[in-house]
Amino acid sequence: MVDSNIFLDVTSEARKETLAVFDFKTQVQQFIEFDKKKWRLPGRHSPTEEQTVFTVLFGTWDLLQFSALDKDAAIRAIERSVQELFHNLDVLADHVGNPKVTVPSLMDVTFLPRYADRKNESATEFAQKQHQAVFLWSYWNTALSQAASEWARGDVFVPNVHDIVMEEVRAKQMFTNRVADAKGNGRQEPLFEEVEKPCLVQHPNAQNLQAAAHPCTDPDTHLFWDDMHISGPAQELIGKEAARLVRGNETVNSDARQRARLQSATDEKNEGDKGANFNLKFPPGY
Repeated sequence: MVDSNIFLDVTSEARKETLAVFDFKTQVQQFIEFDKKKWRLPGRHSPTEEQTVFTVLFGTWDLLQFSALDKDAAIRAIERSVQELFHNLDVLADHVGNPKVTVPSLMDVTFLPRYADRKNESATEFAQKQHQAVFLWSYWNTALSQAASEWARGDVFVPNVHDIVMEEVRAKQMFTNRVADAKGNGRQEPLFEEVEKPCLVQHPNAQNLQAAAHPCTDPDTHLFWDDMHISGPAQELIGKEAARLVRGNETVNSDARQRARLQSATDEKNEGDKGANFNLKFPPGY
């Protein structure tokens, strides 16, 4: 969750229970407190000898909750959430200075196993909810892309999670249906044997915790770990794409960074000119 206050505000009418969350704001503050103290630990290198790439992946859970709101309220909640996400990146930048940050875009939440479980609803109701969820997913990624391209406090890299996940889904479908394209896709064994059902199947009506969750025997063959999270091997694919973007310095905000550098240079020049033109004048009689 990006920000618990936003969530509590927009869901206050529909929510009856108390919710304890660990949002992005809390995580940033905890990191800063830890980072201030870690150099005292024995064996730690100096700050100049370490480079950190921060990964900020938020929004899936938020989108699933916002989809239940009316359209205008959901849009406002998304805009506030993205704004708050980059506000907390500002806080992080104040502490570390010019951070490198990967902010993956979100995958279409209607492809999640959790969403597929809703297909037992009426066709009309499911279609309406699916249409709104797809719209809000697109709106979130658009808002995220715009905010990322305008952020000037550090380098931003945006891996496309949806494309990565859908590529694995297509690979499985093409191989199963014995369909291949000109590039040879569909001829090779897919990375994931199961691209729809999660490894961890949860039974909410079970009598005890052990019976409530039943993991699969081979998690690495599943695209999804549970009904809303991708598996470890799928996360590794996203990590490799993020690393490729960082190595190639393929930022989405190079223009904003350049404008900020030019503005900083102009400000410094103006300050220097003020000092050079300063004339000390004494009153008569001195």
